[in-house]
Amino acid sequence: MTRIKICGLRTPADIAAANESRPDYIGFILSPGYRRSITKEQALALRKQLDPGIVPVGVFVNAAPAYIQACVDCGAIEAVQFHGQESPADCAAIHGAKKIKVFVTGEDQPAPPGSYPVDYLLFDSGRGDGIAPKDRQIPPCDRPFFLAGGLNTENMAETIAAFSPYGVDLSSAAETNGVKDKNKMQKLIRSVHHE
Repeated sequence: MTRIKICGLRTPADIAAANESRPDYIGFILSPGYRRSITKEQALALRKQLDPGIVPVGVFVNAAPAYIQACVDCGAIEAVQFHGQESPADCAAIHGAKKIKVFVTGEDQPAPPGSYPVDYLLFDSGRGDGIAPKDRQIPPCDRPFFLAGGLNTENMAETIAAFSPYGVDLSSAAETNGVKDKNKMQKLIRSVHHE
C-alpha cells in the first residue's frame, strides 16, 4: 500500500484533522521563513496531540545538524526530511530518526541520490513546470521513494500506477485558502489507499 504524508501542519486544528483522517506521516516545517514554518517548541506541543500511529516528520532546509538533532532528541519528530542542499555527510550526522532526502527537479545537489545515507528518497517535481505527474522523470533508485509536486485526487491513481512509489507527499492539495482542510485530507487519503 502506498503511504501518504500531509506536510505543513501548524495548528491544533490541523492535528485534529490528521488524527481523524489518518495519513501515515505528517510534516512540520522546522526551518524558518516559510509560510508553514513552526518552531521546535510548537512542533513538540503539536506532537503531543498527534495520534501515536502517525509518524511526525521534521522538514529542514539547510539547517544546522545540531538543531535538527535537538528536534529529534526532544521527541518532536521521528523522521527528518532534508529539503535543501545537504551533503551525504550532513545527513549522516543525524541519529535516532528515519531520514528522507529530497531531490527537486531542476535543482543541483552536491551528490547523486544513491550516495545519501538515508532511508528514503523524495522526488519533488516542484510547481508550474507543466509536466504531468505521470510524465515526470525519476532517476534510478535503490531504495523506497516518495513523490511530491502537482499531485491531487485527479492524477493520484495514474501517478501511483506509473511509478509505484513508497509514498506521496502533499501539502497545498490538502488545503483550502491556505488552511488544512479535513475533507480534502480525507479525500486524498482515500485516493491513495483506494478505500
